[in-house]
Amino acid sequence: MQHICLISGVTRGLGFHLAKVYRQAGFHVVGLARDREKLAAMQKAGILADFLVCDLGSPSALDTAIQEMETRYSRLDVLIHNAAIQNTADIAGKGDYAGLIHREMQVNFLSPVKLTSAWLPLLAQAQGRVIVISSLLQLGPKRAAPGYCASKAALSNWVQNLRVQLQELKIGVTEVVPGLIRTEMTEQAAQKAVPPEQLAPLIYSNAHRDLIILPGARLAWRVHRFFPDLIKAKLLA
Repeated sequence: MQHICLISGVTRGLGFHLAKVYRQAGFHVVGLARDREKLAAMQKAGILADFLVCDLGSPSALDTAIQEMETRYSRLDVLIHNAAIQNTADIAGKGDYAGLIHREMQVNFLSPVKLTSAWLPLLAQAQGRVIVISSLLQLGPKRAAPGYCASKAALSNWVQNLRVQLQELKIGVTEVVPGLIRTEMTEQAAQKAVPPEQLAPLIYSNAHRDLIILPGARLAWRVHRFFPDLIKAKLLA
């Protein structure tokens, strides 16, 4: 029986390369993203076997995607929460500060919670695994990205709770902590960022673990264990 893997945020960056790795490993890969044309192109190229069009910031779109998945499939072996957005927000500046953070929390944190909860029967049927792409920025608040950091901190805490709650169902939970990944969000720091095509195979090969600290995050992760205020001060500078 072919194993089924669903990946959110699949049309670019790490999600795109995860889809390639899991497809090459023989998985039936279902992609979830907003851009129908890009999803269709990935399916035509053989990277995706199927896809769901969904804006994770829209609760009604989430409901539709949940129903479509349940209609098409009776099991889900791997659910990878990869999609994320990062906004620049300043409470004393111009713009909808609360609105920006609300959308980040919806996409980065609340949508993984809702999808995992809704598809729990599919995951239980397969005794599958939930893989959550977290961030090194869970360790402290980056000055220009309060919503993103808060959402990733919430995500990490939720993952630890989820792992305990799903033990009886024999569903594994993996948290992946990358450093700076070379994406559209990190263009200005591209020289320090790790290419996603280098990280995707590491995630696949270590997916049985509870926690994966990827290259680019390991030094800061170790430093934070002993000097947490140092990391926070650097992020807020």
